[in-house]
Amino acid sequence: MLAENSLSFANPNPLHTTKQQKFALAAISIGLFMPLLMWFTRGGIQFQGIVSIVYLLACLGLISVGTFYFVQGEYAHLPAGIKNNGVWFKSLTMRGVFGFMLGILLCSFYTCLYWYPEYLYGLIRMFDPLSYFIRNAPADQWFTYGTFYTGSVLLMGYKFAMKYRNNPYQLIRTVSVCFFQLIFSYMLPYLFVRLQQPEYYLSYFWPLDYHKLVPDWKYNFS
Repeated sequence: MLAENSLSFANPNPLHTTKQQKFALAAISIGLFMPLLMWFTRGGIQFQGIVSIVYLLACLGLISVGTFYFVQGEYAHLPAGIKNNGVWFKSLTMRGVFGFMLGILLCSFYTCLYWYPEYLYGLIRMFDPLSYFIRNAPADQWFTYGTFYTGSVLLMGYKFAMKYRNNPYQLIRTVSVCFFQLIFSYMLPYLFVRLQQPEYYLSYFWPLDYHKLVPDWKYNFS
């Protein structure tokens, strides 16, 4: 049952969260807590063998399944069309409390990622099973970041596809973004590593470092 419509210019009461969405949010929260636990313990918790695989699969599974069911509860019962109601007034998008906290968390993560990767040791070790499976090598901070980034693109791509499921242009754009991120930016470079080839990231060639497409090409300013 939807909440009553509000004509207020201020932030109206949000729509009631269904039981399905509450269970989904609980799953997402537990799934997000698992990598945070590994991050903040700095390797104090180290799982070996099958336990490490189960821990990683549980983390990724809870986040993925929780997101799937939350998005289903958010959009599946509504008619197709643009749904940006209340976005301007949400805490994450209007520089509210949650937006500020998320910004601090992301800044802290990127600071550790670029300058202090040793503080991510426990989090990096969490992704060793997946790294060995994909590229036959232990995980590093860039593999960990790439996995998080690619997973976010895929999950938010599904949310975007459900939100704009009546618009062919938006669906094609979303599918293409997810495909190229997963295959060309994530899987293909690690396949090169597994085949004992240089770890080329095709997305870097243009326009960031396009001269690598022709290695013999030299800068000529004359």
